Amino acid sequence: MVQGAVMPWSCKLSLPWGALGVRLHEPADGDRMLVMTNDQRKALVSSTGLNKVVWHKEREKSGRFQVGVIDDIVSVIVGDYNFLIQRIKLTPETARRWGGGDYAYRNAYYTLATKSRRPTWGQYNALIPERWYRKLVSKAIAKGWVGLVVRR
Repeated sequence: MVQGAVMPWSCKLSLPWGALGVRLHEPADGDRMLVMTNDQRKALVSSTGLNKVVWHKEREKSGRFQVGVIDDIVSVIVGDYNFLIQRIKLTPETARRWGGGDYAYRNAYYTLATKSRRPTWGQYNALIPERWYRKLVSKAIAKGWVGLVVRR
């Protein structure tokens, strides 16, 4: 019997999870639950990119440039995904290039790879300079989107 955290899973799974050593439970309400081992959960929780250098490829140019270093993160585990926002301390050159500001933010995720069940970087993410990220979040708050306004 695999010990681990039981995670809610609301989509239909078409993969042979049993063959991967993952057990699915069918609770009374019909929602499927994905079981991940404690080691898998610990590995996923620790997958944040903290203190890593961030590189960015420019469109229509060869090569990459250093954006900065991930200096802080917030994250939440949902199923076998670690969704996070990374705060990136920009290099002076990138800050100048992007019109000022000290930080950029990246919405990103890690997930457990299908076959190995090891944390894997989600290849698609948005990297947004701070002033534009603040503007974007302000628009969401102005619309009253749930969870973006702190209530005391």
